[in-house]
Amino acid sequence: MNHWFLLSPELLIAVSSFLFLYLSSHTKNGKRDFTLALLVSLGAVVLSVMTLDSEGSLFSGTYKINFFSQIFKLILSLGLFLLVWLSRNLSDLDERVGTEYFYFLFSATLGFLLLPSCSEFITLFVALELSSIALYILIPLRKGDGIDAEAGIKYLLMSAAATAVFLYGASLLYGMVKTTDLTVAATLLSQGGLSPLAYVALFLTSVAFFFKLAVVPFHFWAPDVYQSANNQVTALIATLSKVVAVAILLRFLPMGEGSAKLVFILTLLAIFSLLIGNLAAIWQQDAKRLLAYSSVAQAGYLLIGFVALSDEGYRAVFYYVSTYLFATIAVFHVITKLSQDGRNLKLNDFIGLSQRSPLLALTLLLSLFSLAGIPPLVGFAAKWFVFTAAVEQGHVLLVLFAFIMSVVSLYYYLTLIKKAYVDKSDQPLTALSLTWDEQLVSIGLILFLVLFGIFPGWILNLGDKVARAIG
Repeated sequence: MNHWFLLSPELLIAVSSFLFLYLSSHTKNGKRDFTLALLVSLGAVVLSVMTLDSEGSLFSGTYKINFFSQIFKLILSLGLFLLVWLSRNLSDLDERVGTEYFYFLFSATLGFLLLPSCSEFITLFVALELSSIALYILIPLRKGDGIDAEAGIKYLLMSAAATAVFLYGASLLYGMVKTTDLTVAATLLSQGGLSPLAYVALFLTSVAFFFKLAVVPFHFWAPDVYQSANNQVTALIATLSKVVAVAILLRFLPMGEGSAKLVFILTLLAIFSLLIGNLAAIWQQDAKRLLAYSSVAQAGYLLIGFVALSDEGYRAVFYYVSTYLFATIAVFHVITKLSQDGRNLKLNDFIGLSQRSPLLALTLLLSLFSLAGIPPLVGFAAKWFVFTAAVEQGHVLLVLFAFIMSVVSLYYYLTLIKKAYVDKSDQPLTALSLTWDEQLVSIGLILFLVLFGIFPGWILNLGDKVARAIG
């Protein structure tokens, strides 16, 4: 197959990114930018589907195309399409930076698309920095009182520190195996047996991606960044960056299969993420800060799948992150519709939503119930699969603790649902009218959350192929 075709999703996003950079120096036109971005993101989805079963090796073997990389690119492209669709109204950004917003959005996505195919440390670092630098600029673009700039600086400093730790770990691994190729490194480490230093190096290289997942203790940036960035940028950080972090961890952590030390470290990270994320979320009144701590807890559930260090665990992790992306986007769909002026929503702003828009309220209900793990939604199936994989490897107490934390999480999810369905407003309520495409997206997300929870087999089969393609 033509090598340029193998790269078609990445090339389309790269060319579009430069096109938005060019347009930024010309007359601003929000409708033009949105339409172009929507068409490009849809094209990326189509090209990702067309290259899904492709295989190849580019740039002297440093960039590999296989099912593992392409399925993650498809998920990322679908997420990008929905995020662009959510970006039709950027009222909280200065009108002078509308085109730049799409430039940096596509630049960050390009980095995300490159990461799953990077098969050695140098290309991995370059792609990681490409995505991170764009996020550094996107976070402070919001009009506000300066707190957005503070959050951007906080994210920059902590991300730079995490990247430095990644480089240190990668240098240690290179010193042991004398290669920057991830596949060769994994083979050599498994043949020779992991030394204590190898465990340290493996953990350090994973830190940059634990940071993106907001795993405790690498989560301190999340509440401030979620609250300070505009709603669409927060949705980007809450979805696409999580997916790509899981993709890279699926490349790194299997190197430590059979390691009791690695299992112990991952177990501790999962426990503290579940505990701090769920307990801190209870006290939040800002909707996005609540979602930030919820994402910390969700990272804990994801780590339980990694703790299993088995094909069943990797399959469960793939199912979890794939469904988590759409459940989270569903929540942000509701937030962006409720917040027409782009302001942050307090929990009380959801009061009377069921009366203002029953469809939007149902979307919120099912997405939050999915995040909480209520059957028969995809979130329940996701937790069931990661819990089952962990129990099969003997981690019963960890799963019991995670189950208790799932019950705790019901409190803050139900609090938001209670606002939408039960609480009464002191002020007269105005109906929220949904356009045809808003109704279509709401119905599509609802059907996804329900149908793939009842019939998870198709995504699980993809997860099986992902587990076999790791390497």
